[in-house]
Amino acid sequence: MRWWTRRSANDGFRLDLLVEHRVVVEVKSLDRLAPMHTKQLLTSLRLTNLQVGLLLNFGGGTMTAGIKRIVRNLPPATSPRLRINQ
Repeated sequence: MRWWTRRSANDGFRLDLLVEHRVVVEVKSLDRLAPMHTKQLLTSLRLTNLQVGLLLNFGGGTMTAGIKRIVRNLPPATSPRLRINQ
């Protein structure tokens, strides 16, 4: 498995993790995630032209509650529940 940490571009854009050139992982440690954190991940996906991202929050009560999977540009036939797991 190949992965990179803190990959950056000249304009200051940084990724926390990029796994196998397919999944963007954004790592947080907060009591509660805000909508801006999801938007940040969506922006990262758009700028890298990738489809799948994970938002990991280590600051919550359990790790299970702190994992959010985001998929960009799902086909309309796919269940909307899969678009952003909550």
